[in-house]
Amino acid sequence: QTDGVTKVELPANAADVSPQVGSVPPNFSGVTYDGTAVSLADYAGKPVWLTFGASWCPDCRVEAPDIEAAYQANKDQGLVVLGVFISESADDIAGYADRAGLSFPITVDQQEAIAAAYRTMGVPTHFFIGPDGKVREVRIGALSKDDMARSIAAIMN
Repeated sequence: QTDGVTKVELPANAADVSPQVGSVPPNFSGVTYDGTAVSLADYAGKPVWLTFGASWCPDCRVEAPDIEAAYQANKDQGLVVLGVFISESADDIAGYADRAGLSFPITVDQQEAIAAAYRTMGVPTHFFIGPDGKVREVRIGALSKDDMARSIAAIMN
């Protein structure tokens, strides 16, 4: 762990490059820790904050309450927060989400397939996607409340 990021090793099939600002990120399908099927395409036309993390990541645990608060403050205006937790089981994620009071959907990426498609080299990593379906910002590392507010504001229209 360095500079607010916990390094992760990606599988051999990882993408060559992560989605860039201005590009359309790869769609993915998965299952949340509570068994709900989810895909990025489900949120077409909405502002999406795609956040990669894990309960075993210290910086992810630090920022989780602020992500939840930002989600609660903006969900009625259409913001979608979609978590992708890597390298852990649905049961581990469920226990953590319950303890941390997280209510946004969190996709299980135990085999790191979604992280590989997004070339996520460390957690937390955040992709802010506008309603037009294009990446507007990529942030690696833990975010402050002010950073979160700025990034959310930039994708809300």
